[in-house]
Amino acid sequence: MGVVVARTQTAAIVAALTAAGLNVGVGEEPADSGWSGAPGQSTFRPYAVLWPVTGGHTDGTLLHPDEDAQTLVQVTGVGSTVEQAEWVSDVARAALTAPGAVDITDPDDTRVVQAVTVDALGGVRRDDDVTPPLWLTADRFRVISTP
Repeated sequence: MGVVVARTQTAAIVAALTAAGLNVGVGEEPADSGWSGAPGQSTFRPYAVLWPVTGGHTDGTLLHPDEDAQTLVQVTGVGSTVEQAEWVSDVARAALTAPGAVDITDPDDTRVVQAVTVDALGGVRRDDDVTPPLWLTADRFRVISTP
């Protein structure tokens, strides 16, 4: 298959982040994460949320102009402290940028992820829309794949 299959690429990224020890959701908080009981009065399990985002581009030959792809994903780290949110980002960066870490294993998708690079470091911000506040990071990654 020549063009990017979003679902298999997303699954491969989730698998790499999970293998690194992160609790990961796609577009939402994953199960068994966050507060274990009353917010602010119980243990908080930090987590990552994967967001396939707008951007990137395709390239290739005249015969197959969209085969080579660079897509973008964001990994948001969530913690009850700055340290927890930064820990999620540190683990995600190490996991995704390790050579061969993102491996598409779907037999219907013959693409190979050549590399994942950090496209933008997101810093840390406080989310005051929830009580108690949480801390968020939002790093963006460029996923480079070919058939």
